[in-house]
Amino acid sequence: MDKLRPAFRPYQDPPDNAPLPADNDYYKLVSIGGSVVHVETQAQRWYATTLDTVIEIVDSGNTRYNTCRQPGDTSANFASICVNDDIPGNPPSADSALDFQVPGAANVASTFYVHVLDWNGQARPDMQYALQISGVVPPLTIQTAQLPAAARGFSYSEQLTAVNGTGNITWSITSGSAPPGLSVTAGAIAGTPTTDGTYAFTLQATDSANPPQNPQPHQSQSW
Repeated sequence: MDKLRPAFRPYQDPPDNAPLPADNDYYKLVSIGGSVVHVETQAQRWYATTLDTVIEIVDSGNTRYNTCRQPGDTSANFASICVNDDIPGNPPSADSALDFQVPGAANVASTFYVHVLDWNGQARPDMQYALQISGVVPPLTIQTAQLPAAARGFSYSEQLTAVNGTGNITWSITSGSAPPGLSVTAGAIAGTPTTDGTYAFTLQATDSANPPQNPQPHQSQSW
């Protein structure tokens, strides 16, 4: 579970980079489709402030989702609009919470934003709150960002890496071709280059999930 302890500050990174009045915070999250992510503020309960937070979950265009479950709802029905003001109880809390079912196909990465705002619009920078996030399922991600250059006639070997996959990871060239003398085997680019030139090719990682995850392909550098 992630715990963030921010204070409200003006102009905090809205999805479309448009400036907003003070008392708004945005958090960018990535999870796979179908996962259930719980988000919850704690201000009144942790800091004993009068801060009345509101949570909403929006897409990159700042449009609110409608695949949420309100606090206290334990059903399997995620059909509520994704905004919450108070957590019910006896007494109710001015903190807020939502269960969000990430839209999209299973095992496909989806980006969304948690928007926390002050209902009264009177938050000050010294009014802290905690944001708790749980249930995020990180997607399969290629970690290898750049490959070192190869030289003709010299042995070359570089291992590709990917994280957050399920089971075995397989690698494939989806466009272009490796330089003559090099091949991709078990996630390693290896061999001895035989021909000078510039070669561009795209590598893709695939895991063993059902359905499999396919992150954005990695475009190799040219040689």
